[in-house]
Amino acid sequence: MHVSVLARIAQQQTLPERLGGFLRFVVFWLTIPAAFFLSLTLLNLDDVNQRDAEYTVDETGAVAYVKECTAYGPISHAGFGYHWGCSVDYGGDGRDLRPYSKQTQSDMFTPADVGKTFAVKKVDKQLHRYHEVDRTTWGDLFILFPFLAVGAIATGQYWGIGRWAVGSLALGIKLTPNVGRRYIEKLLRQGRLVARPYDPGFYSEAAATVQLTKVHGHWVKITKAGITSHHKTKYRHRVLTWSLRWSQLEKLELTAFYRPDDEDSEYPIARVMDIYTIPRDLASRDPGLKKHWGAMGIEGGARFEYFLSREKAMAINSTNAAYQALRTKGPQ
Repeated sequence: MHVSVLARIAQQQTLPERLGGFLRFVVFWLTIPAAFFLSLTLLNLDDVNQRDAEYTVDETGAVAYVKECTAYGPISHAGFGYHWGCSVDYGGDGRDLRPYSKQTQSDMFTPADVGKTFAVKKVDKQLHRYHEVDRTTWGDLFILFPFLAVGAIATGQYWGIGRWAVGSLALGIKLTPNVGRRYIEKLLRQGRLVARPYDPGFYSEAAATVQLTKVHGHWVKITKAGITSHHKTKYRHRVLTWSLRWSQLEKLELTAFYRPDDEDSEYPIARVMDIYTIPRDLASRDPGLKKHWGAMGIEGGARFEYFLSREKAMAINSTNAAYQALRTKGPQ
């Protein structure tokens, strides 16, 4: 994608749309720490809900005397909300108690317990007042958080999460091409853009191969044999996703999008490539092509939203004309 093309698309935004994009950007980045502290809240809730009966002195042989309690929150290691941390003296039952080096946390004691002595069990460096039971609680939802985060990132290209993560529409389109397609479709529905055939002229000689590079490892090649699409896997292998011979193509066209009041602009808002197959509904049935069928308002064809530069459009136009002429003449 050409940066100037993306900038021209972004310039079509109204002020409310720009403000909406900024609001989505703010909400997205505030959601990350909010989700993190929500997970801490669930963990703390899990810890509280797993408490069973209190320990007895016979079980632990150790006690804690609660001296004072202070509140902490509203955001802390325990997540959202206010909680109590208490200072205690700790030691063996019937022995002198000494100040414990760490405050007890997660509401193990409250101000109502100040001045009282309770049996406790020391585990590592933490004091425990309650037996624990293994029961499923809402706090166990915490373990789903990493999987949900990974799933959101994995599907981000399709759902447009990249648009939420950046404030700029142009950068959002570059990161997530579907954002650009959906925005162009919106402008066409609202009548803020119109689609017209585009003829950029010809180079003196057609290129042997024209390649349309798309982010995330997808690209389309126009060659003497026809048009093919490949996808680069994580192991850098090229996997063929669809292929059309020239004999399967009725026509290949370039379409440009203009503002309704712009009749003669040399620089349209964006340019895309349209293909019409033989038969016409071939693209609608092909597994690799059907997602392009009817895209961005095209009727009876497949549209590829590469938002071409003028130079790339000229190369496609001249190469297409040369190959169509060669097919029409046949072997000499």
